[in-house]
Amino acid sequence: MAYKILWYSIPSLLDTSSGAAIRCRLMLSKLQERGIEVKILTASVADDPKGFKETYDQLKGVMLQQLAEAKAAETDKEKAARLVPNDYVKFHINNMEYCMVLTDNLDTDKITAEEQNRIYSHFIGMLEGFQPDVVMGYSGDLFSVSLRREAQARGFQVVYALCNGSHLSYSFADCDMVFTTSKATQKLYKDKANINVETVGNFIEPSMALAKPEDRNPYYVTLINPIPAKGIAIFIKLILAYYARHPDSKQQFLIVKSRGNFASIMHNLHDANGALLLGGTSEAGNNEAARELEILQALPMIDLAEHTRNIAEVYALTKVLVAPSLWHESWGRVATEATLNGIPVLATDNGGLPEAMGGAGVGGLVLPIPKSCEKDFYCLPTDEEIAPWVDALERLLEEDWSERCQQAAEINSIDKSVDRLYNILLPYLKKGNANKKPFGPNSAYHNAPFLAEHARQVKETFLKAQAEAKQNGGVPTFKVAAETDGSNAGGGALGGDTAMQAAVQSTVQSTVQPTVVAPQAPRAATTLQVQRPQNTHGRGHNNKKKNKKRR
Repeated sequence: MAYKILWYSIPSLLDTSSGAAIRCRLMLSKLQERGIEVKILTASVADDPKGFKETYDQLKGVMLQQLAEAKAAETDKEKAARLVPNDYVKFHINNMEYCMVLTDNLDTDKITAEEQNRIYSHFIGMLEGFQPDVVMGYSGDLFSVSLRREAQARGFQVVYALCNGSHLSYSFADCDMVFTTSKATQKLYKDKANINVETVGNFIEPSMALAKPEDRNPYYVTLINPIPAKGIAIFIKLILAYYARHPDSKQQFLIVKSRGNFASIMHNLHDANGALLLGGTSEAGNNEAARELEILQALPMIDLAEHTRNIAEVYALTKVLVAPSLWHESWGRVATEATLNGIPVLATDNGGLPEAMGGAGVGGLVLPIPKSCEKDFYCLPTDEEIAPWVDALERLLEEDWSERCQQAAEINSIDKSVDRLYNILLPYLKKGNANKKPFGPNSAYHNAPFLAEHARQVKETFLKAQAEAKQNGGVPTFKVAAETDGSNAGGGALGGDTAMQAAVQSTVQSTVQPTVVAPQAPRAATTLQVQRPQNTHGRGHNNKKKNKKRR
């Protein structure tokens, strides 16, 4: 008997700007490989539009193409004029079925009440049709609490994937078990909120992060995601202090954008006395590209790379990774990915970052957060505070860390994490399978007067299918409510399930209800886009790599 998990989160798991989304998508895929059937319900929102907009546009494009083909195939012109696209898409990645409710905005905070109603309808349909043993996911908003409460009321076990240290005000009363990545986060929640949290380790597939040996050209000292909370102030001060100590150095530093407005952040960096690093004003006005170019001209030892879905391109060019996070990192995905590539890490001793590199001194070096940065993430460290960071960087650049990085990679093996999670989940899967009542009497959805008739019809259909299956000696096949005809809330005017059988990098076949065929998503970018202004010294870097293109 295969156990079943329904994943629910408002943010999409295809968001490449979110480490949590990347980690949990892989985690679910590994559980599927262990024989657990997984279905995923999300909305089309993301931590940052840059990490999801391309996928979102492709999904919307597929929906519009389906609509156009359906209109063209409909002989009744009046009926064709009334056709509208579905409000969701379904597709498969790694044999896992995704149902994504399409929202008008990519920002989680801008989801409307009408969109919440549609998400709720799909959730109820999947509880009743898929009948999972465990409902798993994240999303700390009150709307999501109501969904988890509904699952509990029907006897399903609810498990929360805790991916950061920002939920200390939650009681998790709507969850039967909470798990996280690191012992540091486990300790944080126990010490600060007296909440018991299981720890499983992280989920990082080496093949997704490993640079090809022939592409390796380790040259840069690299920072990924230059936002204040990730320590951009420490990184910039480190660069300045390193060149103050080594004025003739040709060492280049790379910043890889992910979230936030890099130019605006840089123009707000200041020292302990309040003096702005770049003077505050920019001749480029609101032109973001021009403002970035000004910054690179002022700091020619820095190159700037665009956000990429193919992180291996970054590691191919990296000699040392810096991860100076100022907020609690539950893990620190980039630190583990770096050590998988034999790249040592210089990080703060914050949260799970030491664990992410196999332990302090294993896959790199850790240092305490400079006092100047603790309360003001835009404040540059003092010369005295940054001196140990320069010492550590010199050591990482000069020593061979390959064997220690290999040791770190073995400590953080994904197979060990999968084993721990599976063993922790197993009792909850068994309990959910034994106790679930998909149409349970405690359901708020079924008890609401205006939904009573729907509940009666759905239950009647299910019981009929169950009786027929019993006569035939088989198991009933029951359609999810959101997959039935156009009368239900999730179906839309194209007739419910649009038969999207694969993900978003797709070729659309010409049928009335087209099938989308695709490789595994999200697609990797082919070229790392790196900016460097013309006529600068370039610090002597001889760039002959095919996977690096200047703009």
